[in-house]
Amino acid sequence: AMHELGYDVLMSDVDTAWIKDPMPFFVGTEARKNADLLISSDCASCMADEAKGLCIHAPFNIGIMLWRRGPVATALLNEWVGNLKKKG
Repeated sequence: AMHELGYDVLMSDVDTAWIKDPMPFFVGTEARKNADLLISSDCASCMADEAKGLCIHAPFNIGIMLWRRGPVATALLNEWVGNLKKKG
């Protein structure tokens, strides 16, 4: 619902502890700044490995997701919800 109202949505697991504002990380590179959806992974050192091109194929860990408002993320959310409804 928040996304439909035009907000970016940051979702995190209940056991996530934010020690400082995470937003600088989300806009730290052009790729992250322009992404429609950012999802955490099991990469141990994202900042260091990203610069080296490593951890590109690390498994997703949806404990933290940033959904940016816009047609791409909205279409994905709608498809996801539709699939969940089909499965009951």
